[in-house]
Amino acid sequence: MKSCLMNFIVQTMLVCTGSAAMADVSIPSQGHIPIEVVDVIRLTGPDYDLLEQDSKLIAIETVVGCTAATRGTWEHLPDGQMLWRLRVLSPGAVHLSFGFHKFDMPKTASLQAGTLDGAEVTCVYDASSPAPRGGVWTRVLRSDEIIIAATMQPDDIRAFERGVELSVVNEGFRGFGVGSSSRTVFSCQKDVICPIAHPWRCEVKSVGMYTFQVAGGGMSYCSGSLINNTSQDRRPLFLTAQHCIEHAVMSSIRVYWNFEHSVCRVYNSDEADDPGNGSLNQSTAGAQILVSGVPDMALLELSGSPGADDATWAGWSRGSTAQLFGGAAIHHPDAQEKRFSTANRTHSTVGWWGGSLSYGAVAGGSSGSPLFDDNGRIRGQLYGHDDLGCSSENTHYYGLSLFYAWDSLQPYLDPGNSGTVQVDSLCSTNTWTGSCCLAISRDGHSEFYDCLLDLTEAECDDMFGEGSDDDGWYQLLPSFYLGRSCEDIICEVDGEWTLTDPCCIGWTCIDVFEETCLSLGGTFYPHEDDFNWSCSWGFPPAHCQLNDPDPPINPPGPPGCPDLFVEDCEGHCAPEVWIGDGQCDYYEHYWDQHMINFDCAAFDFDGGDCVEYWNCRVDINGDSVVNAGDVESIIYWWGQWVADIDGDGNTGVTDLLMILQWWGAQCSE
Repeated sequence: MKSCLMNFIVQTMLVCTGSAAMADVSIPSQGHIPIEVVDVIRLTGPDYDLLEQDSKLIAIETVVGCTAATRGTWEHLPDGQMLWRLRVLSPGAVHLSFGFHKFDMPKTASLQAGTLDGAEVTCVYDASSPAPRGGVWTRVLRSDEIIIAATMQPDDIRAFERGVELSVVNEGFRGFGVGSSSRTVFSCQKDVICPIAHPWRCEVKSVGMYTFQVAGGGMSYCSGSLINNTSQDRRPLFLTAQHCIEHAVMSSIRVYWNFEHSVCRVYNSDEADDPGNGSLNQSTAGAQILVSGVPDMALLELSGSPGADDATWAGWSRGSTAQLFGGAAIHHPDAQEKRFSTANRTHSTVGWWGGSLSYGAVAGGSSGSPLFDDNGRIRGQLYGHDDLGCSSENTHYYGLSLFYAWDSLQPYLDPGNSGTVQVDSLCSTNTWTGSCCLAISRDGHSEFYDCLLDLTEAECDDMFGEGSDDDGWYQLLPSFYLGRSCEDIICEVDGEWTLTDPCCIGWTCIDVFEETCLSLGGTFYPHEDDFNWSCSWGFPPAHCQLNDPDPPINPPGPPGCPDLFVEDCEGHCAPEVWIGDGQCDYYEHYWDQHMINFDCAAFDFDGGDCVEYWNCRVDINGDSVVNAGDVESIIYWWGQWVADIDGDGNTGVTDLLMILQWWGAQCSE
């Protein structure tokens, strides 16, 4: 075996919270003490048979029960201290972590664990580190061979041998960007750094992946989110799903922050299916349950502040809206780097938000992750789904917990009992800077003006203005690029303003670079005149739906609609091709600033597109058929919004009539 040197000198800043005043120094280099002389615990490697028995696990628990009195190697250091080291080897494991059921550190001792090359290390544990009920549990270290080391004065050796016991080794077989995913196709997942997630970049920083010890089992995992309160005091409240933590050892909970891939991988590519490069250096250990209840909601308080300076406390809404239009799901599928999914067709049923994802997919480990509305406010947390995979037809279920459990949540989310219905995110990213490209637009033609560095997005937006000079009236148009330098963005090409152009991704229009558009699987529409041709400045909203480079536009003018357009159920002009196109147009899509509705008898319920939609919406109790059970639900919720079918905010006669209209209809959604 070649000689390796133990070196826990850490080259980068490692953040670790959740304990009181952990030591901020690392165990020093031990010179030329070879690793091979250290006592070794040789494990057999993960028991993959257990993976088949419980697909929720990412690590198998192995009980070792050893102390420094029975295992490990002692050496004298030049400064008079004693060094204890123990080597743990689990061939084939993709990560290891450790549980100490006894952890009474003597006053001069400090302990740390790390990979042989020092690339990943735990926090330094010392006498000030708390030993909560359930023990001390370390962070994950991505290697199958780990060194645990401690230094102390000779007088503390016996106290260390009596007071510290390595009880459990978790042998990991997947997760954290390593190992294989057995259930999820990741090619349809979007990294949170991708442009499509930029409108939610504040909320992205609220979401964390957490691991926990399952009582009598191994290590499992879920997602959750920091959540704001009306006091805006950054109390470490963490929203997740009840089913995740039912059998969790609470002291073993560790939330990993900013576990994200560093670049935007191409949508639906082999690259997107590969393991990422996310860091595990920022984490928070320990939690206690404050509230748990139906439907499937748990509110925790973390034992320490988030281990990330850019953490966000997400906003929320406990309102009784019957439907959500748009939004986002941010989560850690299958214990992998954080992903972003766009939500649509989200509506309330009894106890749940039910909706589909137009981009991305959830998987095991996404449970507990927040559903954000299009205002960036949490509406619920993920309970489950009807199927895995990348189909946008799959239905996902998020708890309506903020509404249902408000009496229990109010002391924590609204401690002053102010009656607040919604709160915005408490976001630290408003201090992030980037570059601000400025264009001057005259008479519909734009040209490059300047690029300003180290501005926040708000400061860049404030550059917008208008006025006149010797050349006539103009507008000053800013565009912000987070974390980019002026040299990295294209503000001018041959004197023309070519910053971004419209890109159709499915039925969504965004202004991006051509390279970004193509990487997202979109269709790029370059134009010489960006002022008149961008998603926000005149690019036809339905251009993407029609997939036509020169669609007819619905201009203001005399009554009636242009060719290829018809008046919907409420007299608004909309593209005729929307009828029978496979999408139910019931206040789901805009045209000419109107929500379009083709769901009426005059259009055969949008050419049949809305039949299945209504079958499922009218199926209130979720038993896949419209029957007497749904009538009972109507009566039970009479006068409230919960069983509102027609979207008027109230459960009443019209909803009962709709039950009768769709009596016997089957729901397969």
